[in-house]
Order: sequence, then structure tokens, then C-alpha cells
Amino acid sequence: MSVDWTEVLRASASFLLIYLVDYLISNFLMGYPSSTSAGSNFSTSSVTLHHAGTKHGTVSLTAAPHSTSTFLVSKLTERGIRLETPLDKSNVWIGEMRDRSNASSKTLSIRVAVKIVRGGSDVANLRKEYALYTGRLAQLQGKAVPRCYGFYEANGLAVLILEYIRTTPYTELGKDEAEEAHRLMMLGLCSIHEAGLTHGALFSNNRKRPHVLIQCGTNGRPTGIRFISFTKSTDNHRCTSGTPLVLEKHRQKDQCLELMTMESSYDATSREKTVKVRGEGLGLFSSIRLTLRR
Repeated sequence: MSVDWTEVLRASASFLLIYLVDYLISNFLMGYPSSTSAGSNFSTSSVTLHHAGTKHGTVSLTAAPHSTSTFLVSKLTERGIRLETPLDKSNVWIGEMRDRSNASSKTLSIRVAVKIVRGGSDVANLRKEYALYTGRLAQLQGKAVPRCYGFYEANGLAVLILEYIRTTPYTELGKDEAEEAHRLMMLGLCSIHEAGLTHGALFSNNRKRPHVLIQCGTNGRPTGIRFISFTKSTDNHRCTSGTPLVLEKHRQKDQCLELMTMESSYDATSREKTVKVRGEGLGLFSSIRLTLRR
């Protein structure tokens, strides 16, 4: 039987390349994890990642204190997954995080969203976002923003682990559901402003609102929202609140621009309906009136 030396050489070269990449990463890319956010009982002792839209197998990450990012990068590299250009043009991965901190208890797992970035400015922005989640936004985790489970940084690479939210697009909601989603959005944004922040980038260029996630119950009615992507957020915001458009449509002086933008963005032109929004513990807007247009 003849030997196909071309295939042998190709296989050997592939093996050596994978070994070399793993060796270089293991020796020259040392990551360190930040502390887990306050109030979180989960440790990142095991994370399984799945990239949305890909057919790659699962990738396990063992979160050792000094080698988390090293192991992550090497495992993704071995499976041919390019962090620089994900297949769905997104840097967010869907994953599963297991808590193994208590060996005597049953292992728990939760779905997480894993945001991975590379490059100086992107890493700095993600570091800023983590600082906000665990700082001014800490009391809003699980309410107006996702729960934050940790941040990892290595040479040119950063990873942020957040609560995974199964979301329903606003455009797919019915009339009553859209009004309820808008009510929750305004209350959530007010609570963020009350914490001293503006979001800074509520809407993308294509106006599909990817920075507000809507949770719905089994009956299709919104039950909660989460604001995400705080890389353009501004600190020390002193909110001037504002008068809802239904009361003073032309007055804009001394109004909070971001609240006005959120309210006026839902203007599907057919008609107006005013609803009353109530929220507990919101010093700025404990009771406000909104204009909803459908």
C-alpha cells in the first residue's frame, strides 16, 4: 500500500501549528480575572461557549486564576474560530456557566452572554463597561441591566460575562405589548439616570434598538427589560427630567435629551395614546405620563 506523503506532511504541519499556537499563548498570554460582581453567587469555574450562527463544537473554559484568557484563546484557536471576525459579525457569544464552588451541592448552571473584544480601545471600553456594571449600576443588576459575572483581561484581549437575556424584538410586539415595553423602558432608563449615568448610545444607526433587550412571559407580555452596551455612557449625570411630549410638545429647554429621545423614538405615526407610568423608588419619575404612538 502506497503512502500519501502529501497528506502525512499536511497533517503533521497542522499538528505542529496547533501545538505552536498553544505553546505561545500559554507562555506569553497570561490573563487575570477581576473579582466577581457583588451579589453574585456564581463562580466562573466552568464556562461552555457557543457562538450564535456557527456549527463549531462546544468550547470549555476552565477559569484558573492566572490562565483563563490563555485557555480560552487556545481552545478557540484550535477549533478554527476567529475572534477577530465572528461569523455573525458579532463579538457576543452565548454560553453556559456552571457553579462548582461547593462540591457537596448539586452543580448549578445558568445561561450567560460572553462579550469578547480585541484591541486597545475596545478593551478599554469593555473595562469601562465592567466598572459601570459593578459600580453605579450594581443595584440595577437583574432589573434595568443584566447581572454581571466577571471580567477577564489579557494581552490585547478582554472578556465580559453577563446574564443571558432571551429577547423579543420590539417590532414583533402587539399594540398593548409594545406600550408595556415602552413603559418598562422609560422606567429603566429613569433608574439609570437616577444612578448618575446616561446610556449614550440607545439606538444603533439602523434604529433597530439592539441596546434594549425585552423579556416576555409565556403569554407574550413584556415582563422586564435590560439596557446593555454602556461603552459610550457618561458619568455624573444630573438629570433635569422633563415634561412628557403629550403635555408640552414644543418645549425643549432644560429637558433631558436622552429621555426625550427615548420617548419620541416610538412614533409609528398612526395615533397617540397617553398612559400613566408608575414605579417604586424612582425619585425622578415616581409617576410620569408618556406619549405612546402607534
